[in-house]
Amino acid sequence: MFEIGFMENIILTVPLGLLIKRSFPQISIISMAILGFFIGGGIETTQYYLSHIFLINRTSDINDVIANGIGIVIGAILMITYELLTNRKVFSESRQR
Repeated sequence: MFEIGFMENIILTVPLGLLIKRSFPQISIISMAILGFFIGGGIETTQYYLSHIFLINRTSDINDVIANGIGIVIGAILMITYELLTNRKVFSESRQR
């Protein structure tokens, strides 16, 4: 279904989504998706220009932008899930005391 490069782009940008959501918890998932696609576009634009300036063997593709955006959103969702699970533990421990 997906090629390995698509999955690699998702996996490589998940930590960025975690970091952004941890640093700015007030950002919504919709905003994270928009930000993710802008960041993905920036990454691919940089890759495009570097491939022409330094003649590196890299190509830019819209699928990579989409994969980067998906990875950032997945990272944000994982951070939200982590925070919900850790907050529930704290609340359940305080009720037992």
